Amino acid sequence: MDYKEIVNKAKKYHYYITTTNRIAFLSASNKKSEAKKLALEKLRPNITNLINKKLVLVKIKSVAKAFEKQKTSGELKIIGGPILLKFDRGLIKSENKISNFKEGGNNEIYLSNKYIKKHKDNIAFDLKKLVSDVIERRIHQGLLAMTIL
Repeated sequence: MDYKEIVNKAKKYHYYITTTNRIAFLSASNKKSEAKKLALEKLRPNITNLINKKLVLVKIKSVAKAFEKQKTSGELKIIGGPILLKFDRGLIKSENKISNFKEGGNNEIYLSNKYIKKHKDNIAFDLKKLVSDVIERRIHQGLLAMTIL
């Protein structure tokens, strides 16, 4: 299975905006700067009301080579699957600026082969729900925790 192709099809960077009771999709692209630009364009009509609102950047990455190497060498299992979802938080700083920052703890979710086979055509299928789970800390985010779907 070509995991890089699956990641490219799903887009590598996804922006979501979060409020107290809603999460909304903003943009997706294979280039981080383009995803940020598209998110700002979508927010432009109401940007003055949205300054200091929270954002979530989801990065989708293939770690298949490391995953396969680990499986064959019998090393300690530190990679949970061939595709990694990484969640970074951010803020809308001004009308032209989004700042991303990494938060302490583990904000990574690995996708297993079983999950990938089920959602191969659309890996981003459950992303909105996963963003909600990460924001509301329903997914364990301890330092050594590993979440595998």
